[in-house]
Amino acid sequence: MKTKIFVILFTSVLVITACAIQHKVADHERLIGHWILIETLNDPGDGSAKWKPQTKADAEYITFGAAGHITGNSIEGATDYNIIDSNHLTINIKGNTAPITYRYKINNNTLELNPPCREACGMRYIKRKR
Repeated sequence: MKTKIFVILFTSVLVITACAIQHKVADHERLIGHWILIETLNDPGDGSAKWKPQTKADAEYITFGAAGHITGNSIEGATDYNIIDSNHLTINIKGNTAPITYRYKINNNTLELNPPCREACGMRYIKRKR
């Protein structure tokens, strides 16, 4: 009886772990690529924030590499990233002692990044081929 319970628990843990790893890999694959900033959100503190279009076409961008590297000019000093789960990733920035945790959401070819802010803030990107 104890052996059956152990086998069932062990199998359950393997299945759950495999699903979590598969989901993380899928998120990573969707994030990889070149993203152009199209909108920003910055609340002045009164709850009136609205998404505003980026004024200069292709002016700001971020590229997430397969090996966890970041290039681009959208997040100054960003060097690399790590996906935590399907809603959060960390970004290391030159000069910071700890990574910054961002919320992220990918919907079709749109990426929304939300850094930690007191008020609502965020960046929306569209995926582009280089």
